[in-house]
Amino acid sequence: EHPPSQALLSVNDLKASYDESIILRGVDLEVPPNSVVALLGRNGVGKTSLLRSIMGLMPRTEGKIYFEGNRSENCAVTNAHDLDWATCLRAATFSRTCPC
Repeated sequence: EHPPSQALLSVNDLKASYDESIILRGVDLEVPPNSVVALLGRNGVGKTSLLRSIMGLMPRTEGKIYFEGNRSENCAVTNAHDLDWATCLRAATFSRTCPC
């Protein structure tokens, strides 16, 4: 698998769990550049877990994540550019507006 050439964020077959409880099963997501995306769903369906896995705050068991075409080997925030992006996502997760 390889990331779509135009995607800002690409998530392929993401799987994550807490101990024995499977939380995310094969999630695929693509965010085009210069777009606004809403992640909707009922309570307990994995919205926050998905964002935490993408940002490296929750370990994934399988899957690939690409940001601006670069693969994140361990799903962790590894440099200042990623930190700015992750900070923006965290802010958007917990409030109605993004400071970016």
